Amino acid sequence: MNAVSVVIAGVAGFVCGFAFFRALAANVALYVSGQAKGRAIAVHVLRLAGVGVLFFAAAQFGAAPLLATLVGFLIARAVTTRKKKEETA
Repeated sequence: MNAVSVVIAGVAGFVCGFAFFRALAANVALYVSGQAKGRAIAVHVLRLAGVGVLFFAAAQFGAAPLLATLVGFLIARAVTTRKKKEETA
């Protein structure tokens, strides 16, 4: 794989990771409120399915794009958790 596909995979991992963790925060709020249980379950399933599709697609292109996707996803996790900690502090 060329470097461009690895960079694209990393960016896709970051974008998907950022969306995943923002949806996770919304999902937690839905579960805690206890009102929209069906909606909370739907968001939960969609989050997991989206990540599964992303990593499956990245794996089809080889190990380097898959690892780049994972790195992007983990960077997004660090960014969103740090942002959330700053908001609550």
